[in-house]
Amino acid sequence: MKLFYKSICLALAGIAMLFSLPAQAQQNQVHFGGGISSNTLDVPYHRTATGYQFFGGLQLSNGGARSKTNVLLELGYMDSGWFDYYHPYPYKYYPYYYNVRFSGLWSTAVMQFQLAPKWDFIARLGADFGEADGLMAGIGIEYGIDRNLAVRFEYVQRDPYDSAQLNLVYYH
Repeated sequence: MKLFYKSICLALAGIAMLFSLPAQAQQNQVHFGGGISSNTLDVPYHRTATGYQFFGGLQLSNGGARSKTNVLLELGYMDSGWFDYYHPYPYKYYPYYYNVRFSGLWSTAVMQFQLAPKWDFIARLGADFGEADGLMAGIGIEYGIDRNLAVRFEYVQRDPYDSAQLNLVYYH
């Protein structure tokens, strides 16, 4: 049943993006990006993992890529990388080592607020539909290199792990 609801949500988000794509593309409101992340698992005795993500999205507001306030809808894929952690006393007092990795699709609504001419504050809220399924939320900053290219630094929380992300975004 849980998979059914995830599939419905993902399908609705995809359909909404596809129907608004032609109108948004004429106004140069489509964007693509990707980057790396340093991920921290929410359990004791762990090491951080280095992962990657890529995403695409649509700007739902009409202001353009460098306007004062923007509303974006993003759909992406994230791989957390391998987490190594251990439990020091699981059974008969011998440590046990674990390896775990999370990956999957996610979708978020993103609000951008201009702080200065090239600097934006970012807040996101959405859902992860992969192995780390559940709510995800984050905040960050974006620096506009030029009209079409930007760099983002974000802190994103998911249920099992947190991410510090560095992404490059191209606005088309």
